[in-house]
Amino acid sequence: MDEEDLHYLGGVIDSDGCVSVEVVQADYYRFDFSFKPKLRITGGAHDKFKPRHEILDEICRELNANRNEWTETVETGQGLSEYRYSSVKGKPAHTLFKRIVPYIREKRSDVQHLLSLRWPFLTGTSDWKRRSYLDAVNALEHIRETNGKSSTIEYTIEDLREKAKMKTKNPATNW
Repeated sequence: MDEEDLHYLGGVIDSDGCVSVEVVQADYYRFDFSFKPKLRITGGAHDKFKPRHEILDEICRELNANRNEWTETVETGQGLSEYRYSSVKGKPAHTLFKRIVPYIREKRSDVQHLLSLRWPFLTGTSDWKRRSYLDAVNALEHIRETNGKSSTIEYTIEDLREKAKMKTKNPATNW
């Protein structure tokens, strides 16, 4: 991956990217919820220049990270348009964010916020400790606000915080 591609991808993330936290709900998680950092980029299926999805694919291969891709046809005021989406989440997204953060401007603080969290996959565990969980909830609130994700969430930040209180016998314990 050359410097020019990294600058281009940083610009794509700033303009057509979504830096977010994916929330996963399941009873087997300590607090019934877990989180993953996520990057999604959108673009026309037929970019004029080196397609952003190919650049993302190239950096993902370089970092040995998995990437999901899908295409959707959307009705616009000018007829049907085909959009292409790519996403990377979890540990691969974290690895990608570490590599690309110097090339991001508008969303740099969001990426740095995500990189500051103690994600379970960084410590080799599969679930959250109470303090780390609450830090992730606070990050979700920050990231969701800057990326306009609030309309797609079916729970509140307070619901997520309440889970930490309910599931901890002694709230002062950081287990």
